[in-house]
Parts: sequence; structure tokens; C-alpha cells
Amino acid sequence: MVQYVLLLNYKAAGIKSVRDDPTILRSFEDVLGRFEAKVIKNFHLLGEYDQCLVVDAPGNFKPYRGVLEQELSSTANTEILPAIDIDLFKDIAKRNFHIEGPHHWQIKWWAKIARLAFRWQTTEQYIYKYCKPRTITRRHHFKSLALGSFPIQRGGGSRALEHSHWLLEQGAANLLIFPEGTRSTSRSMARFRHGVSILAIEHGAPVVPCYLTGMNDVRPKGQGQMQLAAVSASFLPPIRFEEGTDVPDATHQIYEALNTVHHRVREEGVAAAVAASEAGR
Repeated sequence: MVQYVLLLNYKAAGIKSVRDDPTILRSFEDVLGRFEAKVIKNFHLLGEYDQCLVVDAPGNFKPYRGVLEQELSSTANTEILPAIDIDLFKDIAKRNFHIEGPHHWQIKWWAKIARLAFRWQTTEQYIYKYCKPRTITRRHHFKSLALGSFPIQRGGGSRALEHSHWLLEQGAANLLIFPEGTRSTSRSMARFRHGVSILAIEHGAPVVPCYLTGMNDVRPKGQGQMQLAAVSASFLPPIRFEEGTDVPDATHQIYEALNTVHHRVREEGVAAAVAASEAGR
């Protein structure tokens, strides 16, 4: 989560609403809650702006500015500013962060062949050695499987998606992204980040949910050693978003598609993931 400062400037209708019912000053908290944001501080201001809210929100919260302004359009004009703790900012300012790329050579034919040549060395030998038995269903939802990896800026925000945007603009067939951002340590799926939805909506790309089982058994979180375990990858039908779909709604659709399978797996066992994928075809 990232902190943001929201500055509100009431319109005439907003000022009248506040005078009639001062509790409306808290109503913004409900609106922000729908965007997975939590209000930390709420101030009424005596100056150019009328209200200031400090919120914890997803790192890609700023793209919602247009949607948020639309929700508050009858009440106030909104300014959204990313915020960072002063001590943390001083620490970051001393460092030199840099991610190489994107480079045009990365999508050349010879680079693709080179990655294919190193595929056994980097991934496949471990899959064949430790992932036994392997079950893959509905692979036909892909024209081809994702291959290779690329750097991201951890911590969220627009920079985390820059390379992904570039790859899609260059005609990349598939991007494999884990929306939880990390492996869950509980029996429930973690909250999905919005990166997948942002990419899908902006580029008009379909999302093919894939439910994995057994990966925690191959390499339990926090352990370096791998061990033999049964795994499965079950591909669900593609999700295509209609024009105008909001990012939170898109993320919710993806989450629910996988969460439905997740609940079946918890109740019926891992075979339920395969059954759900087969039913979707």
C-alpha cells in the first residue's frame, strides 16, 4: 500500500451539503473504501482547499483519479498527490535505483531463440524433475505459452507496469503475471493487485486465468530446497472486458473466476481445479 494526499475543493452544491449535514465530511471514506483505500487522517482546511485526506491505497491508485472525480463531481474538485514519509524519502534519495530496459533487441528473433535454448537450463529441468505428476488442462486458450522473464519495479505504481506496457505494444503474445504479487501464507487467496486489469483494459487484451495447485508443496515458502510433488495448471476461459469497465470491477471479475475454483479445491480436493477448467472449456 502507498500513502496519498487528497485535496478537496468544494463546489457550491458541496458547501451547501456540508452546511446542511456536516457528517458528509466522512462520506468520502465510503467512496474511497470502494477503491480499496483506507482513510488515515481527515482534516477540514481553512485556506485554498476545503478538506484534506491522507489515505493508504494500492500503488496504482492514481489511475482511478478520473473515476473518483466522477463520483465526487457534484460535491468537490479533487487533487490526488502521492506521499512518502520524509525519513524514507531521505533514505531513497541516497540510493541509485535503475532497471535496464526495455531494449528492442529483447524481442528480436535471435533473442527469442536464445531464450528457448536456455529454457531447459533455467526452468524446464526443475519442472521435469520435481513436478510429478503434472496435469495441464485447457492449454488451447493460449496461442503459445509465455517464455522468459523481465524486470519490474517492485512496490507498485505506474513504473511497475512500464515494461509490460512496452511488451504489449510490441505485439507480445502472452504475459504471465501473478496478481497476488506474492505467495499467500493462508488458505485464502490474497487480495489481487490491479496491474493485470490496467493492462487488459488499456490494450484491449483478454485475461486467461490460470489456477495452480501443488506449487507450495514443491517449494514451501521460506525454504530453498525443492521436493517432488504433484502439480496442476488449469486454464479457465478468457475474460474480455467491455469498453468502459472500471479497473476495480475488472480485478473483481478475475478474482472471482479464480476464487470460485479455489473454494472448490478446498472443499473437494485438487481434482476440482481440473474439473472446473474442463467444465469451462
